[in-house]
Amino acid sequence: VFTLDSLVLNMVFVHGYVLFMMAMTMITDFSSVLLDTTDNQIILPKPVNSKTLFVARLVHILVYLLQFTIALAIFPIIFIFIKFGILTGIACIATVLLTVAFAVFITFLLYALILRFSNEQKIKDIVGYFQIFMTIFFAVGFQVIPRLINLDQLTANFQLHWYSYFLPPVWMALTLEAVNQFNFDSIHLIMIFCAVVLPVFTFWLMIKYLAPSFAGKLASMNSD
Repeated sequence: VFTLDSLVLNMVFVHGYVLFMMAMTMITDFSSVLLDTTDNQIILPKPVNSKTLFVARLVHILVYLLQFTIALAIFPIIFIFIKFGILTGIACIATVLLTVAFAVFITFLLYALILRFSNEQKIKDIVGYFQIFMTIFFAVGFQVIPRLINLDQLTANFQLHWYSYFLPPVWMALTLEAVNQFNFDSIHLIMIFCAVVLPVFTFWLMIKYLAPSFAGKLASMNSD
């Protein structure tokens, strides 16, 4: 954050990192919580619907993810307060939380799609293979990628392309740029809409509609 002068590029890196780490944590650490079917046998026969059970699991996950988010983002946010001002720092706290909410939705949607065409054991196998792949990817990446980057020719610039409108870190970055520069033109307003409305809407959609079908699929798997 201190090295690069570009606020947008800084925020793309920070929010991209948070989004990636949250999704990886959900996949590697909470597959057993999301896919556990033993609670269904005990709780669902009682007057508790599947949506309540899913929200209980989700709250358990979100409490941990909030602690993890603080650990990941506390120092970047402090630096943003120092370098870009109090208002931008406060806005960054909000955008980081929205990024976490969007990461939860993306991960849950991935699980729901896999459940639709697979079973619980195959999902656990897929998660296991994914963990092995990510371990190898990071182990090799830490050795190879720094050798591919020429720091002398590294430039800090950001260009908005058509596909940028589909990238959540870009939404958050341009939202913070709008707050920092008080620039609310059409492009920044679109990005602010995407950054604020889409994570909230997708999170509501997940709890309202996707959760019952997800719990029902787990229940049918358990019955089988």
